[in-house]
Amino acid sequence: MRVLMFSTEHCVMCRQVKPMVRKVCAEKGVKLTELSAVEGNNIEKYNLRQVPTIIILDDAGDEIQRFSGYISEVKFRGILE
Repeated sequence: MRVLMFSTEHCVMCRQVKPMVRKVCAEKGVKLTELSAVEGNNIEKYNLRQVPTIIILDDAGDEIQRFSGYISEVKFRGILE
C-alpha cells in the first residue's frame, strides 16, 4: 500500500492534515509520497478537484480510495488497517 498526498503551500487545511498523515503512515509503515498539486500536470494527471487530496494505492499501484478535504485521524487510520 502507498499513500499519495497532494497539497499546496498556501492551503490551511493541508497544513492541518499533513502532520497527521505523516505520523499515521510512519506508524503503520506505509510509504507516503507528498506532491504539489500545482506542479507539473498533477491536476490533470490525478484528476484533482481540491486540496488536500489523499490517494491510497494498492501494491500494484491501482487507486483503491481517494479523499479530498479534511479527513480525521480515526478515519484515516481505519482505512490503512
